[in-house]
Amino acid sequence: TADDLEAGKLFFVGDDKQSIYRFRGADVAVFRLLAEELAAGGGRVLELSANYRSEPGLVEFCNSVFPEIMRAEGGSRLPYEAEFRPLESRPAVEGIEPEIAVYAYGPERNTELETDPDSDEEPAPSDDIEACFVARTIAEGIRDRRWLVASGEGGTRPAEYRDIAVLMRAGSN
Repeated sequence: TADDLEAGKLFFVGDDKQSIYRFRGADVAVFRLLAEELAAGGGRVLELSANYRSEPGLVEFCNSVFPEIMRAEGGSRLPYEAEFRPLESRPAVEGIEPEIAVYAYGPERNTELETDPDSDEEPAPSDDIEACFVARTIAEGIRDRRWLVASGEGGTRPAEYRDIAVLMRAGSN
């Protein structure tokens, strides 16, 4: 318990919004309960609110979109729900403009991805269509040198596959 801890000897680091990594044992309720218990015992919570990884345009986009997405239903937050807190950003890297794209797909919207109606082949499941679309979009962006990333020397360079991250919803518990 918090009463058994010696002052100045414990550091607890975590981000309740990172609890998307449930497979690693992350749990928002654990973060929240431990922070409350430590604060009740005289501990302090220090928030790190600056994002140094992302371009300011992306941070601004997230700060404008996520308050609504992470809004507590009925005004009360469940123990396992992360709370939105806006982030500050670092200065922009000259020459880099963040690109934010939202895609919607489905057989009724995207005839390019459907199979030939006269064919005997079964249409691909929507998850497969989505995966192919994401892979094709990334391959085209890399091939066409469309995206720039910061280089270690203070300038920019074309993005490589190792610079790409794909965030997706959980497919299972």
